[in-house]
Amino acid sequence: MVLAVKGATLFLAFSALSGINGVPKNIDVADKNMRRLALDGNFNAMFELGKLYENGIENKVQPDNQEAVRWYLQACEGGIVPALNRLGYIYYFGSDEVSIAIMLILSGAL
Repeated sequence: MVLAVKGATLFLAFSALSGINGVPKNIDVADKNMRRLALDGNFNAMFELGKLYENGIENKVQPDNQEAVRWYLQACEGGIVPALNRLGYIYYFGSDEVSIAIMLILSGAL
């Protein structure tokens, strides 16, 4: 995808997620487009998916810290610093299993 198209797609996905900027709220469309961009290597989309899974949204996406961690780690690899902040938050406040997994991944043990 051309860079401008990727940026526009992420903007539309984010707008659809919240129902802003004249875009009707449509969580399915937002998730589909963000996921497509993330799988295509867009680190900002990976970060947005991490937030989506960390917090959940309505009845469409249930909170899932393990899935959030997966996306945040990939976003970190792309230099998205806020993703590291979110990993720290999940590590500090998350379940023991997720916290141990993050510690092992960041230490290079996994």
